Amino acid sequence: MRRTIIILTCLVVFLAAGWTAYWFVMADRAADWIAVWAAPAPGKVWHGSFEDSEVSGFPFSMDVLLSGPEVIWENNAGGAVWQGDWLVASFRPWSLSAFDIALPPEQFVSMVDGGVLRMAAIAMSSGTAQIAIADNRAQTVRAEFSDLVVSFAQNQAPVAADQVTIDVETVTDETAWDVALQVEGASFRSQAPEPFVGQVPLLRADLRVTGDIPYGTLEQRLAAWRDNGGVIDVHAFRLVWPPLDIEGEGSVSLDREMRPLGAFTANIVGYRDLVEAFEAMGRLTRNQAMIAAGGMDAMATTDADGNKRLSVPLSMQDGRLYAGPLLLGDLPPILGEGASF
Repeated sequence: MRRTIIILTCLVVFLAAGWTAYWFVMADRAADWIAVWAAPAPGKVWHGSFEDSEVSGFPFSMDVLLSGPEVIWENNAGGAVWQGDWLVASFRPWSLSAFDIALPPEQFVSMVDGGVLRMAAIAMSSGTAQIAIADNRAQTVRAEFSDLVVSFAQNQAPVAADQVTIDVETVTDETAWDVALQVEGASFRSQAPEPFVGQVPLLRADLRVTGDIPYGTLEQRLAAWRDNGGVIDVHAFRLVWPPLDIEGEGSVSLDREMRPLGAFTANIVGYRDLVEAFEAMGRLTRNQAMIAAGGMDAMATTDADGNKRLSVPLSMQDGRLYAGPLLLGDLPPILGEGASF
């Protein structure tokens, strides 16, 4: 028995010493590996750099703290730069197929596209991402941001959200991505009239984006995606923007004028407020608004809470939005005049 204990003790010491040596060798080379992985290469659209690194997490984690990181994306129409004070990449020393990333509370993004410079400052209380890699490509990404505030240049009002969660997964054997998005407590400057004042408690969508998205300006990318049969299948959608509450599903693409083109089945509470908002913004005349509201009332039912609830097909075609046969208003191109990135 004593001999067995001695053998087991020696084995444990040997394994611990071997693991310690392995961990520190990995730690010593981690920064070099990251630098090589992030270095520019032919056909690669992004590259990164950092000023210094520090590794911790012994014995079962490898947490690489990068100081002064910078990530650059480039294409034939311009590029983008992300910068932060630090970034932490964490992984298990025995596997390089998954990474956890922690982002700093303050970040900066600049974009040059078609000669136009756009800048944004990003602040958050926490930002994390989990990335799973296979065949040298990210297969799944999950990102979470808390107390997010994005401020733009030229005195534009910031966009904020209490919580943003994004899940992206590559679809096997298909040029497509499954995306789940949830935004809670969003706020932004709204041009819509009362009661739509830019406070959105909940936006949630589960969708599949199909179609290749090549490089170029945003307009070029969207046009090529559309021409290649690009479509977004929305499996589930929920928007709570009091007094509006919409649930629905459907699909959408773009027409030749870059306007939304698609069809949805929607369940709507607060549809009268929506019609009044369209009228206030000049999208509907008073007569059109009265006809639309009256027609919706005729199709709606009253739910257990006493709310008027409208279940109706929504369609977007020829630059117009319809609820069943009723015209709700015009749909402008998704890119404003002069937009390029």
